[in-house]
Amino acid sequence: MSESNMGGTPFSIQKGVVPGSDGAKVREFRTGDRMLTTLMRDHVAGPLAKDAILSYLGAMEDGVLTNCSVYPQHGLVKIVDHLRMLEASTLSCAGLTAWTSLYGGHDLRPDDVVVTQGTGGVSLLALQVSSITPGQYTKDIEFCLTSC
Repeated sequence: MSESNMGGTPFSIQKGVVPGSDGAKVREFRTGDRMLTTLMRDHVAGPLAKDAILSYLGAMEDGVLTNCSVYPQHGLVKIVDHLRMLEASTLSCAGLTAWTSLYGGHDLRPDDVVVTQGTGGVSLLALQVSSITPGQYTKDIEFCLTSC
């Protein structure tokens, strides 16, 4: 059986090139860009549509525990240079959840008090995001652990 009959390609593979794709319509990214997926591939902005819910990764769409995946460019976000991959990997789920809990449907006001439970990814990201917003929060983690 030839390699092409086993799902491979009979041609040599060139690093940085996806066989069968030239990226002609891709405008947002360049070869070598680091990217992460959005949680709902087809929800770009505005009210959440039913069709967009079906594009939730790991539900109706395959998840991302894979060596190679294909996504439309609107389902990807470029990772900024100052973030390491480990840091960036938390943004599309924990980061989005934290952001939505603070700003989903309302704005965080200066007199709001942000309280988080635990020290997991969502709680820590909510603390970080709220700390750049005028509001009341504590920087004293020990105070939180002994008083809350």
